[in-house]
Amino acid sequence: MNMIARMPKGKVELVRLDPACIRIWHGNARHQASLNEANCSELIDSIATEGENRVPVIVRPIPGDNLYFELVAGTRRHFAVSHLQRSCPDILLVAQVMLLSDQEAFRIADAENGKRADVSVVERARNYVWALDNLYDGKKAKLANALGHEPPWLSKFLLIAAIPDEVLQAFTSPTDLAAKPAYRLARALDDEERRPDIIARAQELAREQAERKPVNPMTAAVVMKRLLCGATSDQSQPLAAWPSKSGLPALTVEKKDRHGLSILVHENPGATTDELMASFREALERFGWA
Repeated sequence: MNMIARMPKGKVELVRLDPACIRIWHGNARHQASLNEANCSELIDSIATEGENRVPVIVRPIPGDNLYFELVAGTRRHFAVSHLQRSCPDILLVAQVMLLSDQEAFRIADAENGKRADVSVVERARNYVWALDNLYDGKKAKLANALGHEPPWLSKFLLIAAIPDEVLQAFTSPTDLAAKPAYRLARALDDEERRPDIIARAQELAREQAERKPVNPMTAAVVMKRLLCGATSDQSQPLAAWPSKSGLPALTVEKKDRHGLSILVHENPGATTDELMASFREALERFGWA
């Protein structure tokens, strides 16, 4: 029976499916080629012990196709059950079947991926670029609203998507790169003068990582420092900085030249608006703009 025909809008149905009958939705952020037996070993062992995946994956019917479903969320669980089927052909994938639009599917997948440490910020940023072009008419305000963020935050996050794979290979894993350093790296790569040097260093680091892994890989912090070590002094050291009460950077004066004063207000500094305004006034006074 066609499941679409018997499922009212918003209905959720729990079923057991052959993973071979499930296609990965193209709007899923996770890089499928990166999944393997090694990085899914704990999940594979858990599902083997339980006999099934306790947390259902989320799928949606494919219109006009009674045999296949699209996987919206749960790619690691899908991989693990597919792997186990080689030795246990009777094992099935527990799934929630939901009728979802593309935008609804994207929001559900992103909400799940946001909870997963093994989905990199680069994967999510690239997924946002895809969603912006394919689901939200290229309008950042619409996508930002769907994600529950402000457009300036989204603009910063989208810049991370442009970090090339050849640079990511310098890290032990792309998941080692957190959002703030990823944004810093993306900004550096956006500088046409610095980009070739950073890419060259990344290629050297990737070769070194291959020799060091898995015994003694370089940490993400070490990799970042070495990638950006060619920055000039005025790029690497701010002229002045004001931290928040928590010690996080809140506001920095990056440079002063004939064009004006460049002031950076940091994301989520742990400072109130009044504290930021006070720091801003101090910066203007110190550098002669007040």
